Amino acid sequence: MLWPREHFRVAFKQVVSDAIDTHGASVLLLVALDVDSIAAVSILTSLLQAELVAYSMVPVAGYKQMAAMTFSSEIRSIFLINCGAMIDVYSTLKLTDQKVYVIDSHRPLHLANVYDRHGTVVLFDDEAPAATLTFELASQLNMATADKVWLAIVGLTKQFVAQQIDADNYNMLVQKFQDEVLALPSNGGSNDVVHDVDGTVLPTGKDELEVFLARMGLSLKECQQSSSTRSCVLLERGMAMAMQLQQAVVTLGVSILDRKLIVRVKHFRFVCLRLSEEEEHLCGHPSTLSRLALFLVDVHREQGKWIGKHAAPFVLIAHIKARNVYLVVGVTCPERAGDIHRNTLGTAFALAAAETGAASTYDGFETTVMELHMDDINVFVEQLHNVMDA
Repeated sequence: MLWPREHFRVAFKQVVSDAIDTHGASVLLLVALDVDSIAAVSILTSLLQAELVAYSMVPVAGYKQMAAMTFSSEIRSIFLINCGAMIDVYSTLKLTDQKVYVIDSHRPLHLANVYDRHGTVVLFDDEAPAATLTFELASQLNMATADKVWLAIVGLTKQFVAQQIDADNYNMLVQKFQDEVLALPSNGGSNDVVHDVDGTVLPTGKDELEVFLARMGLSLKECQQSSSTRSCVLLERGMAMAMQLQQAVVTLGVSILDRKLIVRVKHFRFVCLRLSEEEEHLCGHPSTLSRLALFLVDVHREQGKWIGKHAAPFVLIAHIKARNVYLVVGVTCPERAGDIHRNTLGTAFALAAAETGAASTYDGFETTVMELHMDDINVFVEQLHNVMDA
């Protein structure tokens, strides 16, 4: 069932109520592997911790993993963060008496979730990023803090950069978050309490805390620093990794431009890449390839080349040698930066793959990604052209 934005608090209070008299984790968090999801679940777990609700958390990479899950008798509530809106949740998870709360910006919504005859699936009704929705929940619970605003902005920015939200909505939400910051008390920041993924506070003993931080990649010397210094170290490492990834995207993009590898056919442009081992290590993931595709679209649009009648969807195909598959991602080419066009390439990909007999092994949550096992990718490209020409 669709749950209106103004009543998110009511749904959360039901989760808290259902946790009463349980002896273990009563809440299960299934979290997609993307930035918005991580930001959203960071906000959500802080709300559960404030209510002393124990939870467990599982990162999920695809629908097969979700379908194979079993749940302990203690689980009363399940949150799906950026996964689940487009599938029949009740049937996929084989629910019994659990209630599921879906916070997912993917569309379209599966009608079995909208018209849930079992009364067990609650869809947080909004197309905003998941982190924006969990921040809205925090605000309704009077638990908004500066760190939660920051997390909401992180999730929002990820969706804007990935062209999943347009400039007008992005600017509107940025203004909302600016107003939220101004309205917060001067001490409305985060605390330094460290929690484990099952929702319980970690032991505060020196040895136990050092072991935990070591698992996060900190050296013994760094573990012995103050909490604020440790946070800075983790942030710096995250920024360094992000910069390395962005540099790899730009370097590969410039190489594609220099070698003039992009081909134009009637209804779309495409490029087919064979990545080096290093490029595959850094860029051989759907989200990174999508970022590369968007970078190439942005460059050509800013040069005044891919605009007006010259604008066309862009398909990026990369051979992943380690698995001997082709990853295929598709993006639109809007007239202006910040505009969003409905991306129909996912449907076209599926039809083209079916016509060529190539089964997709991609099991993630993005609709415009395919992973194909086939010897001749040119056959797929030819059939994709035929599908889009029909």
